[in-house]
Amino acid sequence: MRKKHMITAWLAEAAITRRKLVFLVFGLLLIGSLGLSRNLGVVFEPEQLLGGGNPVARQYFAIEEAFGQAQTMMVVVSGSDREAMIAAAHETVARVRASDELNPLFTSINLESDASYPLQWGLMLADEIADIEDTQRLLEQRSVLGFLTTLNDTIEEVVLDNEEQFVTNQDQWAGLAALGGFERITLTLQDALADGDAAAGGNTARAETASRSLIEAMFAGEQYNWNPNQDMLTMTFLPSFDVLDLDALNTAVKGVDAIAQQVDAEMPGVSLGVGGELAWGVARHEGAGADTLYPTLVALGLIVVLFFFSFTRVRKMLLALVALVCGIILTMGAITITVGHVSLITSIFAVILMGLGIDFGIHLVSNYDDFRLQGLEPADAMRKAMVAGGTPIMLGGITTAVAFFSLILASAPAIKEFGIVAGMGVIITLITMLLLFPALLMSFGGKGELKRARWRPMINFSFMGKLGEGIDAHPYIAILLAVVLTVGAIFTIPRNVIDFDPMNNSPRSHPYTQTLQQVIDGMEVSPFISFSVTDDVEEARRLSEAFRRNPLVARVVSVADFLPPADEIPARLERIAAGGPAGPLGSRDAADLDTPEGQQAVRTTEHVELLAQELQRLEWNVIEFGDLAVAGMGEDNLVVRRRDAMIREILGAEVGSPGREVFQNAIAAITADPQTSAVRLAALDTAFAGQMRQQQGHMMVDRAPTSADLPDEYRSSLVSRDGSQFLITVVPTAETQDSSDTIYEFMTTLNAVDDGLTGSIPLYVALVDELFSEAAQAAVWVMLAVFILLFLIFRHISHVLLAFVMVILGIVWMFGILPLTGTHLALTAGLVFPLLIGIGTDDAMHILHRYNHEGGQIVPALRYSGKAVLLTTITTMLAFGSLAVVGEMATIAAIGWLLFVGFGTCFIATVVVLPACLSIGRRITGGKK
Repeated sequence: MRKKHMITAWLAEAAITRRKLVFLVFGLLLIGSLGLSRNLGVVFEPEQLLGGGNPVARQYFAIEEAFGQAQTMMVVVSGSDREAMIAAAHETVARVRASDELNPLFTSINLESDASYPLQWGLMLADEIADIEDTQRLLEQRSVLGFLTTLNDTIEEVVLDNEEQFVTNQDQWAGLAALGGFERITLTLQDALADGDAAAGGNTARAETASRSLIEAMFAGEQYNWNPNQDMLTMTFLPSFDVLDLDALNTAVKGVDAIAQQVDAEMPGVSLGVGGELAWGVARHEGAGADTLYPTLVALGLIVVLFFFSFTRVRKMLLALVALVCGIILTMGAITITVGHVSLITSIFAVILMGLGIDFGIHLVSNYDDFRLQGLEPADAMRKAMVAGGTPIMLGGITTAVAFFSLILASAPAIKEFGIVAGMGVIITLITMLLLFPALLMSFGGKGELKRARWRPMINFSFMGKLGEGIDAHPYIAILLAVVLTVGAIFTIPRNVIDFDPMNNSPRSHPYTQTLQQVIDGMEVSPFISFSVTDDVEEARRLSEAFRRNPLVARVVSVADFLPPADEIPARLERIAAGGPAGPLGSRDAADLDTPEGQQAVRTTEHVELLAQELQRLEWNVIEFGDLAVAGMGEDNLVVRRRDAMIREILGAEVGSPGREVFQNAIAAITADPQTSAVRLAALDTAFAGQMRQQQGHMMVDRAPTSADLPDEYRSSLVSRDGSQFLITVVPTAETQDSSDTIYEFMTTLNAVDDGLTGSIPLYVALVDELFSEAAQAAVWVMLAVFILLFLIFRHISHVLLAFVMVILGIVWMFGILPLTGTHLALTAGLVFPLLIGIGTDDAMHILHRYNHEGGQIVPALRYSGKAVLLTTITTMLAFGSLAVVGEMATIAAIGWLLFVGFGTCFIATVVVLPACLSIGRRITGGKK
């Protein structure tokens, strides 16, 4: 102990006699740290926190290497007018492409899918070989009426007759695409035959455009990515930069966001927002910065208020806060030199140091004031305070630092970094509080008497002595209370829920997070996609089908969707070569309205009436289509909701609230002026006949497509750069966001299909699992390291064991209380162990040390040391409680609440159960300590 006194005596002498040198050294260190911290990086992606040693992260890195960046940015356009939303989306893309700063940051912008691929290979990509003939029947039509009649026949004969039309969630999305095509066909006909100036007559250009739209709607499908209600349109931006380049990331996201807001302001009726993984990454970076700064400021303010009513000379504690802030800044510089970045795990280091560092100041000021009250001069009081109080402060700080440093033994990189950052921060803060703070106190602490202003009320901590009296008199009641709490906690601990939701790893009120939630609600899918990789197309087909059968999977996209099954290629080519019912390039029109090529068709009002009847028939088929979806997927499926939005709500035999009435409005518009519609129909049929003949010939292919035929927008996200691997993208349903159990079920059921799955959810689940598992193992190392250190310091094994029992009780009670508050265990929950073990045992040892000093008397032990332990506990609880209240990141707020409760329960165990145990032990031993 003499050597320890020598260290603190030397620190006291340096602070008293060489203050200018101390200020100079710390000043230079602060300037250097501030300069270094400008280069402090930020790491928040789960794959980075896991590191390359984790198989899920390793697979993710391999995908990025083979396919390019797996993360994208999204712009969401909301509104009620389809054309206005499309115009806003195109305007946004045009402005980004016109920007010399933004355009190079994106390899591609996916707004409108390439129709050329399905328009060429559509026959080869039919779901079944038998479906090829159905498509050929449509291709042989040379008039709009014949086309619409054949479409209705096909729906009734093929689609509505298939009771297994809707089995998986992907079937719902296919149904939505079909309804979108029917709506586009109907609106195109309405626009071509009825809308506009009647004097326009048979405008050739208008007819050509409408004809092309009809063909694309039928054979290429929807080219934009709409939500089920078609009030939300999304486009994705693929980055050309490394997402770890924060400057490029911020420039890209903020730049596109600025353009989106400009378009939003300029185009009425639409609303634009930025989301996606890139924007979410920016949001997390900003949220982490806010969670480092604002909770720290709030904690500072609350601690100042507490000190104002707890100490006669508040100036001393303000100086302690100044020294503490200096320690935090120095730690930032040290982090830059050693680890090089902060992460989601280590970003709370400032709050940790705030809670721990101020404890050092409280103990030092308490001892200093005691010696000043005895009449000692400031310099002599400081020397004695540093020798008497500085030694336990130093030992307590070293104990806590050892607890953190023992985490280096963990294998998880995130846990190791946390141990390095927190342990290093505690040592730096400890040195700052034992050297800079005394120097500040000697220079600016004032020399007035320890008197307070009469107007300022002071907290009387005498109740701690009364608590000691009660416990000493009735120790068994305290033990009984502890037993009841422990038993109750044992029953509630299994109700704790581990939080696997990646959404909680984001600032709750950030606009980018809100856009992400908007996508979940509006698109009805989760944005947290997963990936599987294979080197065989047919294996990709097998995996895709297996994934689609999972009820928690909304959609699956793979190269197999764009290539025919290898074993069916000969049969498909033979079927295509044979042609439709009228031959390879024959022509059969259901309404017998085909005209010689180049000759103007003649249409009458009767043809218009027949067309209106087919539109009515299409509406009836759409109604039955929705009923078929109900039979397969239940009442509230996407297809029936889209149907009701297009037509009207169907309630059994009754009719509910109206929808957009797409078909009835088109029928009314087309038949309002039959003569004009007939003229326009003739022009449309002439254009349609020529274009459909070309389309039929275009789809009469003599070979199967390969991955080399894929458009760039498909190929880049489906095929690796070298063409040897194929990526399968699995999109979860929005239901996976309902609970952590659902997310975990999604993960485990997909892993049963492919244990090499990676992506957002697998990475986050792996990170949570690894942190919890590593934290549990690290807790053992922490306890062992702290136990050995305390035993070496105090040489009293019974006291050390008692201190550990109090911490264990506090931890058990904490986990028992959490389910009652509805708090979930976030991925940072495992980090509480070194904090609770280090600080909890330190507080218990303070009580035990005072108990021995007072000759085995509990009341004075609690009256004097209890006050300091109470103040340090409150300040630490305030520091971490500020995270729970002010923290924007749900995972950060969760650990704040966890530690707030944990320090509270450890304190109760220390000041209630520990004295009771000491009282009972003293009675058993007959008054011996």
